[in-house]
Amino acid sequence: MPATPADDFPAFCRAVQERHRNASPDGPRPEYPFCLDGGNGNRLDAMGQLVNTLIGFVAILLGLASAITTIFTFGLVLLILAGLAALLGLIWFARNAVQKRLGEAWRREARAWPAALVFAHRSVLEPGNSIVPGAMVVDFGLDPDPERLEAAADAARRQLDGDAGSPAHAAVRDWLQLETQRARFGRIRLPKDLAGNETTWLISLRFDRKMMPRGFVDRSRWFVKARADRDESAEILPHRFWAEAGQT
Repeated sequence: MPATPADDFPAFCRAVQERHRNASPDGPRPEYPFCLDGGNGNRLDAMGQLVNTLIGFVAILLGLASAITTIFTFGLVLLILAGLAALLGLIWFARNAVQKRLGEAWRREARAWPAALVFAHRSVLEPGNSIVPGAMVVDFGLDPDPERLEAAADAARRQLDGDAGSPAHAAVRDWLQLETQRARFGRIRLPKDLAGNETTWLISLRFDRKMMPRGFVDRSRWFVKARADRDESAEILPHRFWAEAGQT
């Protein structure tokens, strides 16, 4: 994102949010996040979504095995295979319905928020096809400041290599270390002495190249689609909202 005067940045953010709020659902939109919080303890994390995919895959394999088995026998083996395929298919259908319901709620409720890059897998720094995880700091406040946002990203990044100055800093360091090793797609509040305010969070997301201006990481400041009040991951906001708001 080109440099934006601090005085104009809040107005620019509001313009992006307004265009996103009034956009037609027919245009490009991000996939559901890898971690969804439905409220009331109903949370579907990245591992849960992976398990659901595996259940569907195994159900298909068992269905194919059942079809092949009919060529040779109609006995007990066929009944067992067909029964397991049907059971796993029902489990997948139920879990998929929950995922779709939570995802559609996220699409309706999530808003556009300014963010700054903390880290991403190095492969996304160049053109390519991979979709990789990373993390950004996101300001959910009403008075976003571009310099403060980038300073918060720098401060969060330094926690990876520095000694923890407090338990709150240690929590950020541990979160980042785990996130770089195994993307969990969650979030943690950035302490005020690192963020400059109390509305900035460190959030993991995936870098979907279809949503990115040039298909790779070419800037430090971004916009993401996220819900401020849920313990879940975010997604990059489609670039059309940035361009329509007057910046590329």
